[in-house]
Amino acid sequence: MIRQFHQDVLNQLDMLGTFLQSASVVLLWPVTISIGVAAFPGDTGDTEKLIKYADQALYRAKESGRNRTVV
Repeated sequence: MIRQFHQDVLNQLDMLGTFLQSASVVLLWPVTISIGVAAFPGDTGDTEKLIKYADQALYRAKESGRNRTVV
């Protein structure tokens, strides 16, 4: 169930990334997005750990290149 949730989130965020890339044409400068995702309560039931996990995922996304989403 959590894996499906993560996949659904990734799909939605991919659509957001595609939208933002198309917006960069209108804005006349490139727009990129890196997102880290953690799920409650699937990844943890502790809110501080949840933020920590999402933050770690964000930095993994940034390290792997632009326009990335990491769970």
